[in-house]
Amino acid sequence: MKALFYRTFYVNMDFSFFAFLGPLLLCVVPIPWLYLPEVVAGLPLLLLFQRDYRDQWDDLAATLPLPTWMVVAEKFLLAAACTVVYPLMMALMQMFAADAYGEPFFPPTGADILLAMGSLLLFFGCYLLLMFWRGPRRAGLMFFAAIALPSLLVTLILFLAGNDDLFYQHLPPSLLVMAAWFVASFLLSLRLYTHQKVGSSRAIPLPGHRLRDRTSFARAVRVRGKSAPLRALLYKDCRLIFRRMPAFLIGLVVALYMFRYELAGADLCMLPMLGMVVPLQLMALDEHAKWTFALRLYPYPPQAVVLSRYFWGWVFTLVGVVLSVGTAYLVYPQAGYAVPPNTPIFLCWLVGLVLIILAVEIPLLFRTGVSAGKMISIGLLVFFWILLGNLLARINEDNPLAALPQVLPLLVDLAPLVPLIGLAVNLLSIPLAVREFRLSAAAA
Repeated sequence: MKALFYRTFYVNMDFSFFAFLGPLLLCVVPIPWLYLPEVVAGLPLLLLFQRDYRDQWDDLAATLPLPTWMVVAEKFLLAAACTVVYPLMMALMQMFAADAYGEPFFPPTGADILLAMGSLLLFFGCYLLLMFWRGPRRAGLMFFAAIALPSLLVTLILFLAGNDDLFYQHLPPSLLVMAAWFVASFLLSLRLYTHQKVGSSRAIPLPGHRLRDRTSFARAVRVRGKSAPLRALLYKDCRLIFRRMPAFLIGLVVALYMFRYELAGADLCMLPMLGMVVPLQLMALDEHAKWTFALRLYPYPPQAVVLSRYFWGWVFTLVGVVLSVGTAYLVYPQAGYAVPPNTPIFLCWLVGLVLIILAVEIPLLFRTGVSAGKMISIGLLVFFWILLGNLLARINEDNPLAALPQVLPLLVDLAPLVPLIGLAVNLLSIPLAVREFRLSAAAA
């Protein structure tokens, strides 16, 4: 067991540090994560399974003198640690926010924390069972399936019982059932993993194995012309998005949509942040497939490579705006409310901030690489989130530095110019990104 933890936290230190610290930084943000703790506490296990698949760890572990139960127990012990640490951090920061700001933050009770831990035991029992049954190849799809299945089961139980406080009223039996499922999942996973390793040869490539090129001649002709390199890269990214990212995009859209609420006459919907996340995920997939190295063997100019990243940031920012506005006009009228009048002002500022962050993020990723760039990007995002929350938040009226009431008229007047400023900063950062790409290529 010590050897397994040594591999996870020392050999893969650069990856594990990001996998566990990144979600922990999200817990610092005073948002009621306890309503859906699986999204945050499950991320470290999701990232670790993806790393295991990339390193072909399952097949390597079968050749090492390690008991099979120990390989399974390591992941369950990590899941148990996440079950305790992340809800406690969420509850602690929520209590600090409730004490400092008052409404709309409410301090969680002990029953809330215990139910969050119980829901995590239910989630990890489903997720780890699916992983050891089907393997980590589709870790992202299994992640969202493990979130959906327990949620549907709990919703069905509450609907049939006709009592929304059923689990609160029967807290000890509920926790015992969830803990029993976690233990049963460990035993089932151990049995599945042991039988799966017998005669397994999934990761051994066949001698004559070749990937078939399904790209027809007609499709290849479309990328010819003066802008052929850029169009070819966009075509490659488009295929990558449709083949490798549907589950990720669906989960991201659902996660961003769930934190929608109305404040100060504006519909606060974070869907335009798609434009900030999708280019980062595309670069991570390219680095995973060694495309960043193979790219230097082809006659693609640096300008085309950089523009392909900015292009998808612009496209998904626009998609996020369309989804945000479209869902607002569907949700609010059905609930009997009018769409908040300050929604366009908020969207203008959010789009401008996303474009500015994108202008900083892409050169940073070319300079530091995806692994380090992710940590730096998340750290900067959390820092500015907390800073803006304290300086501009109306919910913090007792804070002498809260400047929103004083600068609100100015923010309203500047709102139409902010997306244009963000786009200008984007265009100005393109030469910097090209320079960083050339320097990274020369260093490699």
